[in-house]
Amino acid sequence: MTKPSMRTASSATEAAASAPHGMMTLDAMSGTALKAWTETGAEVLRFSLSRWQQAVEAQMAMMACTGPGEVLKVQTEFYEKALADYRAEAALIAEMMAAPKTVLDALLPVTKRSYDDVPL
Repeated sequence: MTKPSMRTASSATEAAASAPHGMMTLDAMSGTALKAWTETGAEVLRFSLSRWQQAVEAQMAMMACTGPGEVLKVQTEFYEKALADYRAEAALIAEMMAAPKTVLDALLPVTKRSYDDVPL
C-alpha cells in the first residue's frame, strides 16, 4: 500500500497556476462559497445565543412575577421582541446570502447568448 504524497504549499500553488482557467474559477468559487457559509453560520450561532440568553432572562423575570398580569406582560414583551428580532435576522441572512452572488457573477464566464449574435 502506498502512502499519499504530501504536497508542499509551493507545489500546490504551482499546480493551481498551471490548471486550466475553468479549474481556477472553481477554486475561487469554492473560497467565496466557503467564506459566505462560514459568515452565515457564525451569524446564525450569534443570533441563536442571543435569543437563548433573552429566553433565560424572560424566564427569570417570569419567576419573579407576583401575579398573572405581570407574567402576561413579560411574555408579551418577550414575544414582541422575538418577532422583531427574527424578522431582522431573516433580512440579514437574506442579505448575507445574496452578497456572494455578485462576486460569483464576476468570476464565472458568460455563457448566455445575446439576442443579436446570430445574423438573420
